[in-house]
Amino acid sequence: MAVAIRVLLFLLLLSASAEPTASAVAGPAVSAWEKWMDRLITCAVTCLVLAAWRGSGAKEPKETPLPAPVAEGTRAGWLMQDLEKFERLTKQQIGSDNPRFAETLDEALSFVRVLCVGMSAFDCSSRVVQHDTDSPVLVVQTNGKLFGDFATRSRIPFNVISDDEVTFQVQGSPPSGDCPFRCSCHAPCFGPASRSSKDGQPLGGAWAQVTVELDGQVLTLDAAAQVHARQVDLAQFPGKPIVYVPKNDVSSVPLRGAVAVLSEKFKPGTMSDGALLQGAYQAGADAVIKIGGGGAMLYSVPDPSEIPCFAISEDDGKKLCSALEVSRSAKVKELKVNDRRQKLQAERWNYGKVWLHFSGLYLQSVDWDGPLCEVAQEARASPEALVYEDYFEVYQTTREVDPRLGLDRSKLRRMMESAWSQLGRIGLTKNASMIGKLLALGAQRCKLKVNYMKFHPAESFTGTACAMLLSPHKSGFKQKPASDSLVQAWVAHEAVYLALMGHFTKLIDYMAPSLWNLIKCMNGEFFGWEADAGKIRKLFTACSGPVGPVPREVWQQRDPTWRITDERNAVGMVVRTQGRLLWSKDAANTAAPNSTTLPKCGATTTAPRRSMMDFMGRMAQKICCCSL
Repeated sequence: MAVAIRVLLFLLLLSASAEPTASAVAGPAVSAWEKWMDRLITCAVTCLVLAAWRGSGAKEPKETPLPAPVAEGTRAGWLMQDLEKFERLTKQQIGSDNPRFAETLDEALSFVRVLCVGMSAFDCSSRVVQHDTDSPVLVVQTNGKLFGDFATRSRIPFNVISDDEVTFQVQGSPPSGDCPFRCSCHAPCFGPASRSSKDGQPLGGAWAQVTVELDGQVLTLDAAAQVHARQVDLAQFPGKPIVYVPKNDVSSVPLRGAVAVLSEKFKPGTMSDGALLQGAYQAGADAVIKIGGGGAMLYSVPDPSEIPCFAISEDDGKKLCSALEVSRSAKVKELKVNDRRQKLQAERWNYGKVWLHFSGLYLQSVDWDGPLCEVAQEARASPEALVYEDYFEVYQTTREVDPRLGLDRSKLRRMMESAWSQLGRIGLTKNASMIGKLLALGAQRCKLKVNYMKFHPAESFTGTACAMLLSPHKSGFKQKPASDSLVQAWVAHEAVYLALMGHFTKLIDYMAPSLWNLIKCMNGEFFGWEADAGKIRKLFTACSGPVGPVPREVWQQRDPTWRITDERNAVGMVVRTQGRLLWSKDAANTAAPNSTTLPKCGATTTAPRRSMMDFMGRMAQKICCCSL
């Protein structure tokens, strides 16, 4: 690359100093002023290319060395020694000559290593336990719980929490427990998208069905059950009348005790499904059949609601509406939810996969002591389920006055502020349903146990893919508005909505690539998605320190993870990478063990003065990206 740039510089300089040729003289007359302007422009471009080359640094981004203490005789050094023993014994136990399996196993062990390196910065002890037939178990004991805080600009609404003891075990055989294919806690996380074609059409049978009786004729439609519908006794709905609501105007027809038929076609783009269901509930409806807007595409409505909702495809909705127009009597015959998870087990747990099992490791939602859901419940003072518009309105009206949403205290607030200008440029900051969706998903108080991570060769890209299984933590805490299990399903099915809407997928992948990759990883077992194992490993790798100038905003200076990002040169190219996780002993103060590696709160360090070459490098980037 460097040789090619030097050759280009030589040709540009040569063209700037060359005299016109005979063929050029034969053409239209060129004034001396035009000649000098041409040379000036050529020299300017040459300088810009030179600036880009000088600012590019290394050929490839360098990995920042992990701060792994390995001093002999220290507890951290013993952990690293036990980790090496654990890796060696694991490879002896489940290793294979198959190069793809060996690569997958290495990726699983690399994930164990980055977590151990982060924990080794604290007082800890370790041991390796192995029985005759089982693969070895690495046991890490810490003197108290550890807290991992993700970089704010990664926009991950979780913290990593560890118990006093964390264990790791790598196996080449599937787990023996019931989760996630035979348990009750993960049942709401599955649906039509769990096994669907690329256009969203369900394969392998319906996950839910709506059977209606029209003048004695029976019509059965494939459906997707709303996440919270599982808490309702569906046996009470047979015999209830079905009422079509023209243009979703719930005041135009009597809905008391009926099942309302609503349509995506007549729902404003700024209204959430939850608000649509809320209107039907307040009008007296007992349930909703919602007609989708994507042809044969079918997915579950995730929004919390007081009444169950069964979504049907747009194509089936047309059949139902046509039948309702000529029918004198229409009523529900059956609302049914089918569990088809066991058919997925053979597909998701086939040969060539590696499972990394954990105990004592959790993902806990941010703002645990004062989440937005608590603020919204108090502000609304209503027993009804909150809709996305409620979260938006409460956030907008209370973020500057409620200390629980202050920039110094609320991680969710800082994440939203970091993305607010980007959201504003695409017009989303005034869309209450979309911003409310983002707020609501990060506003719940939930704690999820990390059961395992599954690694396997990727099919959709080159490399290793992974999927993480999270389970509700049995803490006895009563969650509002839903249990940890339903919050997990809520997040999962909202991710399906984003995945099916191509432009939203590109948007979130652009604004929060780490978050989108983690979402795919967290829901990989439910929908067969593939997350990049290398990117997930980077996300859980301990950071090495702040990068770049100290920001101007005081709240950004006080945020210990604001400057946890990759190091870039003047052209914007990444020259050195680092992890995104800041480990701490105190959840209220996520400062590194060595305080010299991170900025102090309220630091007044000024940014280094940029040289003229830096300025030219930035101009070269703008020209190359056509952003002038």
